[in-house]
Amino acid sequence: MWKTEDIGQTWNRIGKDEIASNDITSVSVSRLDYGKMFIGTEPTTLYRSNDRGESWQKMIALNKLKSSTSWSFPPRPWT
Repeated sequence: MWKTEDIGQTWNRIGKDEIASNDITSVSVSRLDYGKMFIGTEPTTLYRSNDRGESWQKMIALNKLKSSTSWSFPPRPWT
């Protein structure tokens, strides 16, 4: 994941030490809560940042659901 704060003049890699997967499938930036970001990865894991991507926390409660081992994005053809 890369981030720019100067309209693309320079780019900095973010989350490389906290996000376990290179397969990022979704990114969401909050319009209401400045600095809050979410990243979804494959295998299915959700991460949250409250400081514009400077640090990331894995949202482990989601992966404690019994069905979590069968999730995928995009969905598999047979689901």
